[in-house]
Amino acid sequence: VAFTAPFASVKGTGSLKDEGGRYPVGAIRINGQLDIEKLASQFPATMRQTNDVKISSGMVRASIGIDSGPAKMVVAADMQVNKLEAKRGWRTLSLDKPVQFTGRITADEKGWTVDKAELNSSFIHGIAQGNLKSMKVSVDANLAAVMAEAGKFADMGKFAAEGTFNLDVAVEESAQSERNVTAAMSMKGLNVAGFTPLPVKLDYLTANIVAGIRTSAGGVSDIGPVV
Repeated sequence: VAFTAPFASVKGTGSLKDEGGRYPVGAIRINGQLDIEKLASQFPATMRQTNDVKISSGMVRASIGIDSGPAKMVVAADMQVNKLEAKRGWRTLSLDKPVQFTGRITADEKGWTVDKAELNSSFIHGIAQGNLKSMKVSVDANLAAVMAEAGKFADMGKFAAEGTFNLDVAVEESAQSERNVTAAMSMKGLNVAGFTPLPVKLDYLTANIVAGIRTSAGGVSDIGPVV
């Protein structure tokens, strides 16, 4: 399988075959890339390019691999933003830190497990690991850093944002078919303008949730406080 456009391409190889096991047998590889400079030249208004701001290089590369046997399947994914640069006047600007995502999921007789899923950049970091019996998710983002990086490659005009965001979620099995879920979210120094009719300002916001979830063969059967 292959797809090609002036600014992107995707190619897939391999196959999966049902041989009567829990999972099909075989392997699949999918690779794709997106040329950000060509995309920006094709759609300058959408990419907010002006005479003073021009993306001069940059490539998004992504890959997905599936390796499967009768009793186990592994899915791995990788994404990177490479060599993203822009010309702003006489200056050449680039990302402070590469943007990269890596993930791996394993499925076997016990079910699905996120071995690791991680997103890294200068403005956001997120990581998830575990399964429905025990899982942890953490996300940290800095809106001012997001806007600073975006402003290197596009004319942001009236759009502005600052503030920090943090989210931590944990799922732990307390008994058979029962899970305890704890979540903590915080936002600090939120100041957003241009995205909404009126500016949004919020000095501080926190939320903490502790809940018990009871599951059954049909899915979630009850959600309530942890006893």
